[in-house]
Amino acid sequence: MIHGRPSALPVGGRSGDRIVNSAPFAGAIQNAAGILDTVPEAYVCLDSKFRCTFLNRARERLMGEDRAGLLGKVFWEVYPALAGTRFGESCRRAMTERVPVAFEDYDEALQRWYAFTATPDSADGIVVGTVDITGRKRAEAALTGEAVRFEQRAEERTGKTLMRQRSVSRFQHSLLAAAPLADKLRTVADAIVRLFDADFCRIWLIRPSDLCERGCIHAQVHEGPHVCRRRDRCLHLVASSGRYTHTDGPAHRRVPFGCYSIGRLASGEEAKFVGNDVQNDPRVHDHAWARELGLVSFAGYQLRTPGEETLGVLALFAKHPILADEDALLDGLGSTVALLVKRAAAEEALLRRTEELARSNKDLEQFAYVASHDLQEPLRMVSSYTQLLARRYRGQLDAAANEFIAYAVDGASRMQKLIDDLLAYSRVGTRTQAFQPAGCTAVLDQALANLQAAIETSGTVVTHGPLPAVVHDNLLLVQLFQNLIGNAIKFHVKKPPRIHVSAEQKGEEWVFAVRDNGIGIDPQHAERIFTIFQRLHTGEEYPGTGIGLAICKKIVERRGGRIWVESQPGIGSTFYFTIPMGGDGL
Repeated sequence: MIHGRPSALPVGGRSGDRIVNSAPFAGAIQNAAGILDTVPEAYVCLDSKFRCTFLNRARERLMGEDRAGLLGKVFWEVYPALAGTRFGESCRRAMTERVPVAFEDYDEALQRWYAFTATPDSADGIVVGTVDITGRKRAEAALTGEAVRFEQRAEERTGKTLMRQRSVSRFQHSLLAAAPLADKLRTVADAIVRLFDADFCRIWLIRPSDLCERGCIHAQVHEGPHVCRRRDRCLHLVASSGRYTHTDGPAHRRVPFGCYSIGRLASGEEAKFVGNDVQNDPRVHDHAWARELGLVSFAGYQLRTPGEETLGVLALFAKHPILADEDALLDGLGSTVALLVKRAAAEEALLRRTEELARSNKDLEQFAYVASHDLQEPLRMVSSYTQLLARRYRGQLDAAANEFIAYAVDGASRMQKLIDDLLAYSRVGTRTQAFQPAGCTAVLDQALANLQAAIETSGTVVTHGPLPAVVHDNLLLVQLFQNLIGNAIKFHVKKPPRIHVSAEQKGEEWVFAVRDNGIGIDPQHAERIFTIFQRLHTGEEYPGTGIGLAICKKIVERRGGRIWVESQPGIGSTFYFTIPMGGDGL
């Protein structure tokens, strides 16, 4: 027998599930000899000198000796090998300290486990009990092994869940990339089949019911649980993956509201449907089909965002149960799909409005161009004849007639200027010339050359800092600088105009500034002045049509830039505009 290990077992013997405490027998050994001979636990009584005073038949069988050869003899003299073992130490401790001691030990020779107890009796001796606990130890080992296997399975399950969560998270992030909605929904269905080992997955979206007049099989049902109750809308199958990849099957490409599990989810009769016994679940339509395919579970989820109406249904069948963690992930994917659908609808509406706005703007530009172009000829005729009338009959008519003719000539001239400006405005949006690198210093020089007469007449001084090269339409840039500097010259006070042009790189764009010392602008009109035909002064004060700054705004925005003004009345104004940088830092 080898050394054992301490145990928390109660003092006494144990056989199977039955505990026998030896302490009650310690003071009545002689009287209870007949009883002890009948129990399966082995007992031996030792006096204060460790002489054997009693042993029962179970002890005889365990030791393989007759009790007559042991009674009255010192135990350690008969079994000297046990004196230095845990068994011997436990017996001496119980004897000297008068405390019960218990431990377990494994007998390698017999390949058995035993539980030992040494309990003080009332006559200064001890009662030693021995119980064969091999069966219990084997059961504990089996339970421990099962527990270890269960823990391993739980760890594997947890690891698999975490891996799936990470995969789902990466997959959801990938859906942010630009792609048609149909492609994204097919990607979702493929991912669910792959990540959740689904037999097949399908996604339906709620759309107007457009097949009722073209022989939809559901519209032909007039009684029973599958009657089409909503003729204005139904579920359209838009994505399918796994066993079934087609979306045009006659029975499933359209699903009516309230029909089948899919339709009940869409109509709100059920918010979610997760079942793990589809072959017998009364909510499942075709049990025979489920048994034939070996399907076990079904999971269906409404596609909706919180507080809003249902957009569709995501559903799948699998050949394994849907567990709680899988259900949670699938529910989250349903919400993701709902957001995708909602975002796609918003993008589609925005695109539609953008196309309509672009078409409208194009029509307006075409109208402005045609109108201004076609008005040129009749206006030229009016202007020519009024000027001819003024020359031929000058001095022959009275003062009132001369004044009327002057009004007509002036009105025709102003109309001609207005039409010219309107034509220039419309041409900004119709130019098809590709953007090219343009040096802004050369562009500014060209604009100043065009304004040379006005500069000399007004005594204007124009300076500039280092100017970059940008990617733009060279002709439009000239017009932009010419309009801004021309305005600065026109709207000046008594002192000569001073104008400075500068540029500064900020991030991915160039910010230009045209600063003057003119009359300034009230900040409340800072946006109004860029609107076509908006003037802050009368024609008698400052001539013009109110189109120049609108043209500047259109030129800047055509390249994706912005234009604004900062000004103080009586001090001057600074007009800013931006031009995005092109390739090679341009």
